[in-house]
Amino acid sequence: MRILVINNLYPPQELGGYGRSIHDFAAVLAQRGHETRVLCANMPEWQRGETHEPHVRRALRLFGRWKDGGVKFDPDPEQIRRTIEYNHRVIAEAIDRFRPDACLLGNIDLVSPSPFDSIIAKSVPVLHHLGNSSPSYPPQMTPVNPLYRLSTASHWLKEYLMQKGYPIRSASVVYPGAYVQQFKSDSLPPRDQLRIAFAGLIMPYKGAELLVQALGLLHADGIRFTCSFAGDTIDPGYVQNLKDWVTQHGFAGQVSFLGYLPREKLIELYRTHNVLAFPTTINETFGISQVEAMAAGMVCVTSGNGGAAEVVEHGVSGLIFESGDPVALAQALSSLQKNPSRWEQLALVGQRRALERFDIERSVDRLEREFERLVKLAAKQ
Repeated sequence: MRILVINNLYPPQELGGYGRSIHDFAAVLAQRGHETRVLCANMPEWQRGETHEPHVRRALRLFGRWKDGGVKFDPDPEQIRRTIEYNHRVIAEAIDRFRPDACLLGNIDLVSPSPFDSIIAKSVPVLHHLGNSSPSYPPQMTPVNPLYRLSTASHWLKEYLMQKGYPIRSASVVYPGAYVQQFKSDSLPPRDQLRIAFAGLIMPYKGAELLVQALGLLHADGIRFTCSFAGDTIDPGYVQNLKDWVTQHGFAGQVSFLGYLPREKLIELYRTHNVLAFPTTINETFGISQVEAMAAGMVCVTSGNGGAAEVVEHGVSGLIFESGDPVALAQALSSLQKNPSRWEQLALVGQRRALERFDIERSVDRLEREFERLVKLAAKQ
């Protein structure tokens, strides 16, 4: 099958996990023999490493930027309109050139609220895998064409969108999954002390400050720990404030800020850590880092907001603490050290759950079935 993949950012240019998820889907589809082409924007400021990518065309334009802790839209409405029209033309040209059997649509933020119009108009079916809490269009713009199929990253996300008025009862749910076999460790990480990792964007809504406060409580109680923060940021000042805080409270030597880590480095990091803190304060659509850490034999201590709760079963395959409460997070972390046998059991069950339920290969099985159904439907029209 020939599949055109469209996403605003595409690795090694990345910010957050959505683009990485679409990249991984495309990679597995290509490994299975499908012919893929990728259409995305070019954002050199988010370049993280080098790659040979003859199948990727970075020709789309964005009508905004990620800056100073948020999204900054182009201030000129007319320029936004021209950018959207340009992107529609580029998409139509890509379809004429590549002649895909189907399109995998991902994150369309800052690209267009309706790029699927240019695709469906050419009788190419669209599978839109949604990993954000909004599909980038309002409910009244939800496509009714049967060649458009929405697939959400969690059951929570589907229910959330339906409550917001999106008519998507027929939408499927396909977990992003993870390369669990790459992260899998044949032996559990050492549990001599708390070796905590945070992996994700270092931003307020991801709970980084909450974790730092919890670490301060552990330090005050004399509990031994180290903590590594791995992730990018769009607000360097926020990260500096975190560094200043741990220094002022006397445990800077136990905390490392590593910045962005590629997957191979993240795998190495997880080999030397035994707990993943996932303290997000917003409703996450899924939470891939939870799965990766669990596959590595780490215990996931999570706020369980939104779709993140579908990954961890509290007290069975991980721990869920009260969102926004640093005391609850500190108590959950310290409870592991106080009960080593429970710590080990949570790690083992969590690892098994990650391997059995959230393997990306299983997710791509679902995507292939969706594509097959859509292509058959397109052939009848």
